[in-house]
Amino acid sequence: MRDTIIAASLGLFLVIFGVSSQNKWTIDDILRTEQLVFSEISPDGKYVFYQTGTTGGGYPAVPSKFYAVRIDNEHTVELNMPNTVPSVNPKAGIYQWSPDSKQISYLARSEKNNGSIQVWAMMPDGGEPRQLTRHDGDISAYAWSPDASRLLCVTNEPASPEEMAYKKEWGVVLSPEEKIWPQKKVLWMVDLKNSETHKLTDALILSNTPQWSPDGRTIAFLCRKTMEEAPQLCAIDANGNKTLAFLTESEDGVRFFAWAPDGNNIAYVVAGMETPDYVNYHDGASLLPGKIWLHDVAGRASKLLTQDPFPQLGSLKWSRDGKQLVFTAQDPETADFTIYNRYIPLRLHVLSISTGATKVISRDAHLFRGGESITWSADNREVWFTNGEGVGYNLFAADVATGELRHVTRGKKCVSQVTFDKDFKRVAFIWQDINTKPDIYTTDLTLWRPKRVSDLNPWVENYEQEQGEIITYNNEGWEIEALLIKPADFDPNKKYPLLLITHGGPNWHKLNEWLPDWEQYPLKAYSSAGYVMLFPNFRGSANYGTEFIKVTHHDLGRMDFRDAMRGVDYLIDQGFIDEERMGVCGWSYGGFLTPSIITQTTRFKAAQFGAGLPSIEGMYAGLWTVERILHRAFDARPWENGAMHIQYSPLYHAHKVRTPTLIQHGEKDPACPVGGAVLFYKALKSYGIPAVLEIYPGMGHSITDPLLYKRILTKNLEWFNKWLKNDTTTSFEDLYPTGGVADET
Repeated sequence: MRDTIIAASLGLFLVIFGVSSQNKWTIDDILRTEQLVFSEISPDGKYVFYQTGTTGGGYPAVPSKFYAVRIDNEHTVELNMPNTVPSVNPKAGIYQWSPDSKQISYLARSEKNNGSIQVWAMMPDGGEPRQLTRHDGDISAYAWSPDASRLLCVTNEPASPEEMAYKKEWGVVLSPEEKIWPQKKVLWMVDLKNSETHKLTDALILSNTPQWSPDGRTIAFLCRKTMEEAPQLCAIDANGNKTLAFLTESEDGVRFFAWAPDGNNIAYVVAGMETPDYVNYHDGASLLPGKIWLHDVAGRASKLLTQDPFPQLGSLKWSRDGKQLVFTAQDPETADFTIYNRYIPLRLHVLSISTGATKVISRDAHLFRGGESITWSADNREVWFTNGEGVGYNLFAADVATGELRHVTRGKKCVSQVTFDKDFKRVAFIWQDINTKPDIYTTDLTLWRPKRVSDLNPWVENYEQEQGEIITYNNEGWEIEALLIKPADFDPNKKYPLLLITHGGPNWHKLNEWLPDWEQYPLKAYSSAGYVMLFPNFRGSANYGTEFIKVTHHDLGRMDFRDAMRGVDYLIDQGFIDEERMGVCGWSYGGFLTPSIITQTTRFKAAQFGAGLPSIEGMYAGLWTVERILHRAFDARPWENGAMHIQYSPLYHAHKVRTPTLIQHGEKDPACPVGGAVLFYKALKSYGIPAVLEIYPGMGHSITDPLLYKRILTKNLEWFNKWLKNDTTTSFEDLYPTGGVADET
């Protein structure tokens, strides 16, 4: 296939930002840019609540500002939500709309309750926050009753006397074989009309956040009798008039459940757990294929709905009429249990409650993340969801009767944070591409005409905006898609330094998004400094189908290396890249591929990687790691096939490196142990290669401390400026005062 290049929304870019601007991006500009963290439409479809944050507070951005916009007049109010409990997980349930759309609730600390975490609320039109609960201890989770008159709250039970005595005598030992004490929780009911609180249960070993029945009379949840027993489906009367009832007695255990719309039935998933050979606190046990059951609430009896077990079963969603269920799973007929489950596509399945028959309705879609925002249409004829397509992200509708997929949105833009009102009349979402800053859009679902209802960072119109494009090129029979960013003043007759930026994963991707920074990299500062940036979605990346992901099995750091380098050569052929000024970088899996690259070529004059895994053996030297990526990708652990792991570990090829390298790592990285970074640094130094190692105290896989994050962005820009732009003013000059391009000898 002939190499092609596709311009991505350049016309829109020129309209929004203009041909030229005065200001260049700096690190400080990046850190003050508001980024959308989460948005959600109100149940009545009249408002959108959204949260923004800046990476000036650490990476990734956590909510620091809160807004509500009224859709009909686009009036936006900044909400006063002090002392909120920070969370980077938009699905953590910290922020919730009340079912009547009158309030936005959230968890925050209360000065009047000894600094404990309580439930607060704000009106979407503004005003002062109101404290809804006044419990003695911290509230860890909560749920609104369907009529918005009550709150179900969850608190943690203090440690038992036995646990306290044990720890006092023996201390705390970090060992997989050490006794584990369960964190027990208590359920409380808060009547918002009279501010009364009563205890609903004694201490329980909960496995999920409880769910109200649609009529508000019953509360269901998953609970264990002991840590040794599997979780079961349980229920209790919401008024506390009845004792706790265990509805199931499954040996394998109940893992998920969902109330039917009429409240008469509960669908639930029974699945066992695969016990690992040894404890890995990062991964834990794996869920075995599961079956769907139906519990009759009035009859207090359960029946099996699916005869075949479904691998990776999850996300149960009832149709609005209660006649069908949609769920994500691998197809039992095509599942291959001998290979890594990341290689097997998830599908949307629909189950008939009356017949038990199931069918796939998304066979043409590769649901890498299982599909997101899964919702039934108002007439139950379609299931809507979002899913990735290459560098883009689109909204789809699957016809339940025929399984045919249609694009609701189409193209290479990115649609995310899609939420629907309760009646499926209106939708809100974030829309962006590499040249269009992200904002919130809404539309009536009867006539798809999105309108923008937010305007984040209007000040960026006064700043230089880089030129983003989507390119495709061919390598070894595969079409590779990549994002290309050129400086704002790009001139095709000039030559520019190039940064090859490799994504994490390995089964991850680079999306067509407008981002000031990404994976610890100051993208817009790189562009303002005159760098061309290439982000290839090499083989192994998600959103390109099953074969594209699994083809790198047994070959990590090789096929993807060749795909990335083919992209570099493709740009060089265009005539605007200076081959003597090229750098490469990557974070996480990019911190494996980057050291792999510089052990296989000396074409790059500078390299940087973070949170990396240059030593495969080093990935096993911790109880919190993602080592599964390695032994499931190579079908062996180091002690089972040491020669293969040595062959693919960049550490054992460090003698081939000629590239000055900056290495960054969090001291307490739970995914990739810091020891691998130390080993690679020592190897480079022993061969006389310019190398700098920075270990960030207390940090994990991402650098969340604001000062340290600013340091990372600054150091990364300075490192490439030193080696690729002959900048002798950087903070690295004391270490390596020669400056200029590295000597390849």
